[in-house]
Amino acid sequence: MIIAWTYLLHAYYRRERVEYRHFAQHGERRRFDRTKHGAYRHWELERCLDDDRCPLDVNTRNNLKFLIGLRHEIEHQMTLRLADYLSGRYQACCLNYNRYVIDLFGGQYGLDAHLSYSLQLGELARDQVEAMVSAEDIPERVKTYIADFDGTLTEEQFNSPQYSYRLLFTRKSRAN
Repeated sequence: MIIAWTYLLHAYYRRERVEYRHFAQHGERRRFDRTKHGAYRHWELERCLDDDRCPLDVNTRNNLKFLIGLRHEIEHQMTLRLADYLSGRYQACCLNYNRYVIDLFGGQYGLDAHLSYSLQLGELARDQVEAMVSAEDIPERVKTYIADFDGTLTEEQFNSPQYSYRLLFTRKSRAN
């Protein structure tokens, strides 16, 4: 999703004629930064989010900044149960992405027409849902990162479905 969001914002900035390549200003001229193989260096997602012209709402930006920081914290490491624990934030990221694809470029580009259902190959029991919110198997450094990031948010931002999508698990009952 980090790459998808980066490309989405690059497309938006390109359309809006915002220079999203790294450069140094030398008088009237710009000297563009390049990779070791000569390609232009484009803004990373965090730089896209920090730009004043970023079209994303604050809760969507918070969700993405959280995921970027989490990625930095766990990069190249296996952390069991993290996906279950943070699934609401991952779901919010996907829903936000589709919403902004449509908002910025039009409904014909929305992914929901093609990918509207998620498939799960097993039933969720109540104890599984309760285990999803347990942080027992998550390394302390990751728990600290999550708590620190969440602590920077207002109550409204923390509870926003654009930051973390939450489902209520309720059993169906038959009505007579």
